[in-house]
Amino acid sequence: MRTLLFLSFVAFYSTVKAQQVAEVINAENSFAGYAKAYNTKDAFLNFCDSNAVVFNQGNAINAKKAFSRLKPSSDKLLWQPAFAGIAASGDLGFSTGPYEKRPSLTDTITYGGAFSTIWRKTEDGQWKFLVDMGVTLGNAPMAVQQVKKASVGKKTSLKEIENVKNLDLQFISAYKENAEKAYTTHLHKEACLNLKNAILLLGESQWSKVINSIPTGLEMAPMEAGISKAGDLAYVYGLVTFEGKKENYLRVWQNTAKGWKIILQTLSW
Repeated sequence: MRTLLFLSFVAFYSTVKAQQVAEVINAENSFAGYAKAYNTKDAFLNFCDSNAVVFNQGNAINAKKAFSRLKPSSDKLLWQPAFAGIAASGDLGFSTGPYEKRPSLTDTITYGGAFSTIWRKTEDGQWKFLVDMGVTLGNAPMAVQQVKKASVGKKTSLKEIENVKNLDLQFISAYKENAEKAYTTHLHKEACLNLKNAILLLGESQWSKVINSIPTGLEMAPMEAGISKAGDLAYVYGLVTFEGKKENYLRVWQNTAKGWKIILQTLSW
């Protein structure tokens, strides 16, 4: 009887979490749908949090201010999620997937790449993005058959932003000693990597083949961070300096039975 009750609880818990992840996926799809139907500027202004940031050459810029200054364009920025996850508390989530830029819906692709978004659920139940970052790579068309859903993390008492930054600093220190070992040790088996030279590397079987291509001389420094109410999901974005050029990174951390692991990284240099 106890076994049946336990299995029933697990099934119920899994269903609830699947429904919550669906909220993040739906938010991303609504965001993308708005951009397709109207324009990129209005989509970003409608879906961004007042404190949301986007990036340009190492700088984190307030998204609302940045897009308010832009003129509407007929160019179409199209995207769709390929991988998404949510905190156990249901207040923080992430999504990543391919994007493409076209002069119009009927034109050929100008360029493409991958985006990563951090989502926050507001007090009135709306999802707004806090962070949006992308990497550009070629002009391959989007091809997502099904969105992969990340497993849910383990709750902790971690709440302080500085502790999240310290978590990232520890990884950076390990990276400086041995880059490949640092990634092998800290990456979640389900992790997705978006890099300057390869995107949407989902799962260990894919990311394990390219981590040795990440330069060993990247100077990374965290700028800001955030964490879920459950203390199981956190994000850090920061500055990347390499050969005199400034770019940015975004890492999403998830607490697991084996400690904190990187579940998503978008990195440019």
